[in-house]
Amino acid sequence: MIPDTSLVDRRPDSPVDQTRQIEVLNRIGMALSGERDLMKLLAMIVAELRGLTCADAGSLYICEGNHLAFLVAQNATLDGPQDGSGGAFKAFTMPLTRDSIAGYVALTGDPLNLADVYDLPDHSPVHFNRAFDQRTGYRSQSMLVLPMRDHNAEVIGVVQLINALRPGEGQVPDDVVPFSRRDEALALSVASQAAVAIQNVRHLDALRELFRALVIYTATAIERRSPHTAGHSGRVAKYALRLARAVDRETTGPLAKERFSDDKLEELRVTGWLHDVGKIGVREGV
Repeated sequence: MIPDTSLVDRRPDSPVDQTRQIEVLNRIGMALSGERDLMKLLAMIVAELRGLTCADAGSLYICEGNHLAFLVAQNATLDGPQDGSGGAFKAFTMPLTRDSIAGYVALTGDPLNLADVYDLPDHSPVHFNRAFDQRTGYRSQSMLVLPMRDHNAEVIGVVQLINALRPGEGQVPDDVVPFSRRDEALALSVASQAAVAIQNVRHLDALRELFRALVIYTATAIERRSPHTAGHSGRVAKYALRLARAVDRETTGPLAKERFSDDKLEELRVTGWLHDVGKIGVREGV
């Protein structure tokens, strides 16, 4: 579902309108910075940009070496899945070349604002692949394709917004219009925030993996002092997580309302691995 920001109006700038835009951008920035799950963050980026620009559909690509990973696809008209986790859309990678619209933006860093992808000028540096439209019956028209640049100005991904909608009576979209220059400016601002948020989540994931490896290494080193307890800490962590997930599945009884968040599960995992860390101070003879 397109967020409430989908009705940022397209009237001439006014102090009130500009103030609301700033409020919307601040809200989006706070939301992006607060999400720590990468796939949820990517889906949120597309949803927020669709809302900001009244776009019917959107997708997101991440640069991976000389390939683009197509990870998120959203389409209100087709009521498709919100990410690449299942359903009709499946995540995939494609070569990073200028042949595709997303590849061109990723390689050049230049945004593209196309009024009708079926009517590109002869000198256009890109061409539109009609395969998706032919397969689904969808009609792509206006398209805004934006680079996501991190704090080093490096393009780490591309957001593609499709079919800007003009809200009709009762705020119901009634037809497709080109993306405005204001749409482009606002979306670029959010895309920059999004790139930084993605890098922050990646760094956090890397630190989490490093910490997890250190915990496991420490527990394993302690257990090697005695063959009788080898593997014990790992088994405690595994059983603790299984018990927690069993509690999460409960729908009746005293545990029906108890739930373990991802953070709590991680704490439980680490606690299981380190519950015998005190052995490090125990003499070999004991």
